[in-house]
Amino acid sequence: MFNSTSSFFISKKWRLPKVMLGFLAGEFPLTVAAMAMFSIASPNLYRTALWLDGAQNGFNSNPNELLYAAANYRHMTAPLPWRDFTTSYNVVISVLTMFILLAKCTLYLVHWFPPILSAVIHAPLAALWAVSIHNQAASDMSDPKHPQPGAPWYLTKSCTVAFYPNNVKYCRQAKGCFALTCLYMAYMLAHTIFGIYSMIPSQQQRLNRQASIDSDLEDEDYQKQHSPNSMSSQTKIFGKSADGMEGQTRFELREVPLAAKNNPMTPRTLAFNTLGGSGDLPLRGHGN
Repeated sequence: MFNSTSSFFISKKWRLPKVMLGFLAGEFPLTVAAMAMFSIASPNLYRTALWLDGAQNGFNSNPNELLYAAANYRHMTAPLPWRDFTTSYNVVISVLTMFILLAKCTLYLVHWFPPILSAVIHAPLAALWAVSIHNQAASDMSDPKHPQPGAPWYLTKSCTVAFYPNNVKYCRQAKGCFALTCLYMAYMLAHTIFGIYSMIPSQQQRLNRQASIDSDLEDEDYQKQHSPNSMSSQTKIFGKSADGMEGQTRFELREVPLAAKNNPMTPRTLAFNTLGGSGDLPLRGHGN
């Protein structure tokens, strides 16, 4: 809880709401394109074909090595760019991003999407897309005779060098998927930065918050001073004047003496003392 002298707080409002709307509007076609391209590539439209094409040109290892390793009872894992995991991972994060986008739009329309929530959501998404970039651009060092220390050939070379002419279109499609992945990672990173920027209150927000805090403190002090149970008030004002006009009669609240507090006297007390005393009562005399 912030006191009146505190100047730090997390803003719950977007600094530039139109920019946020632009982010959401621009993210929708980007997400649809990612889902479409990664779904087309799944499960293995061109991954193995490009792997074999690179092997024919001597750019990387050969996918047939997996068969040779299995025949010789040797365990061998496909290099990261050529694994089925890479393709499936891209499909999963594209679907997840679309689901989160629909949830974000709904929350923003009902004003339940503050900047801090945006930063918390988009930072992990940026990390997920960064992992996808790493998977697609990983090296292939499984074949010592044909090492690939950097990204696959279809990302570092022109698609016209493809050994099989039919793989040129697949090379371009793989380039497009990688470019879209990089663009999406940058988009999520921009989302995160804008959310953090909006969390920092502007000077006008600081002044408005300080004025609101001061007003609340004044109202609290006023309620304490005018509360019926408050002991700070020295007078009580109520009643009417003798001529029937509304007036103000002041009654001072004086301290009750200690003796009166310890030994209160009421009419009933006097009656019980009389009945319990030793004095003669009128009816007792007639009885004798």
